[in-house]
Amino acid sequence: MLIFTSSNMAGLAISEQPEVMTKWDSGELPNFFVDRGPAKRGMTCTSFSEKAQKQVVKLVQASFSPGSKLEPPRVESSDVGGCRGVHIRVDVRSKVGTEWTSDIRAASDGKTLYLFVLRVHKVNFEKNLEFYDKAMSTLRLAAAP
Repeated sequence: MLIFTSSNMAGLAISEQPEVMTKWDSGELPNFFVDRGPAKRGMTCTSFSEKAQKQVVKLVQASFSPGSKLEPPRVESSDVGGCRGVHIRVDVRSKVGTEWTSDIRAASDGKTLYLFVLRVHKVNFEKNLEFYDKAMSTLRLAAAP
């Protein structure tokens, strides 16, 4: 997993890093991450089948803690890095009442599934969205040979 952030960890003492990680987790410091895994059937750069979209939605839903209340995800076909992918937005309330918003953009080069994930406390979502959208606008994927 790769984490992209607007903060700079260089020069921070080890004792300061847990505080920074807590701020990343909540979205107090703008960030998003990229996860990747093998592409499944129906996940290519030129198309993302309905079945492939459903697989990604299930993957996203499984990433939340058991007992969390998930709102129905909003799913739409979308351009992601020059490939046809899927855009998922989901709101979640944890067992302890913390509200999260996640914006996931999934795309594939035909071999690898890429998940670009903004997952932050709902109160920090809008300030992170600008950072995330700006970074996503520079993304370019190429179809695997």
